[in-house]
Amino acid sequence: RLRPRPPAPLPAVQKASSPDSANSAVESPLILLAEDNAMNVATVSSFLIASGYRLIYAQNGQEAIELTQAQTPD
Repeated sequence: RLRPRPPAPLPAVQKASSPDSANSAVESPLILLAEDNAMNVATVSSFLIASGYRLIYAQNGQEAIELTQAQTPD
């Protein structure tokens, strides 16, 4: 039986958009996704990015705490 290949790991931070100037629209909310299941990460992150959110990805609780302190997600 064939098993589906897990998705490639996501970078620590992905932006849905990158405003080029101060006149650009307000940045979308920054979401922290703390999840160790690759399939869940692929599903949820795809939805969030397609919905226009910026995403920070943590593989475990300790990394989530560190990212929260460094990035201050919404």
